[in-house]
Amino acid sequence: VSQSRYLGGVGAGKSWTARYIAMQKARAGHQVVILDPHAASHEWKGVRHVGAGMDYKAIARYLDGYLREITDRYQEFHRSGLSEEEWQQSLRQQGRIISVVCEEMTNWADRLPGSIGSDFFKSAMSDSRKVLMPPTFVAHDRTLSCLGDARGLARLRDSSLLELELIPAIHPTTRKPVSSGKGRLKLPGHPEWLGVELPKIAQKITDFTQWTGSNQSTITAPNPAQQTTQPQMDIRQRLEFCFDSSGSTQQAETLPAHLQKILEYTSYRDWE
Repeated sequence: VSQSRYLGGVGAGKSWTARYIAMQKARAGHQVVILDPHAASHEWKGVRHVGAGMDYKAIARYLDGYLREITDRYQEFHRSGLSEEEWQQSLRQQGRIISVVCEEMTNWADRLPGSIGSDFFKSAMSDSRKVLMPPTFVAHDRTLSCLGDARGLARLRDSSLLELELIPAIHPTTRKPVSSGKGRLKLPGHPEWLGVELPKIAQKITDFTQWTGSNQSTITAPNPAQQTTQPQMDIRQRLEFCFDSSGSTQQAETLPAHLQKILEYTSYRDWE
């Protein structure tokens, strides 16, 4: 879970790569939100899409809500009494990782009202990591004007972002840039760029329902014979993130109170 950015000129494959990354995040159980003013909503089937029809006001409203959600989560963490690791684990178990993909960000600066673009970029870079709300930025260049006009944040960009630049090839007939399957990667805080091979993508991904469960026809009806055991196994799997069932009582005592109660209940069940 990290802040990342994909850049490259027209035809380099940014949009296809962004969709591939969105698919991987959906597969990992993230709540995926796409901020894309140039795509139609049916091109992002199965994930939340904001901004269709160049609706920058809708994007601005979402960014405002994103900033408020970050504040709410820090307040929730303060009230929880949990360590940072325990609280983040509870967010994962509840499926509350929110991954925001910001497409066509090059055009945002002149079209978002006020300073919301810059405020969003700054907060996303500095505050989102601990509350598991990672952003992905897609732009033509790594200049700050291409990142929502995030003025004065060059150092934050260089120290916080995992950056992937897509390197285009020139089509021999049309002489237009096309994806070459190659890129270069810069890790946060490191000046060097490393050459990388990009995943082979056969076609543009537009339907994410098989990874998000939004398509009801892909959900298998439950087997009545398994209904009594499946919920127990789900609880067990969640506990295994925090507690080794072969461990000591001292390990159990390190669990948050709500997990201790679950463990106390499930210890009387026959898992096999």
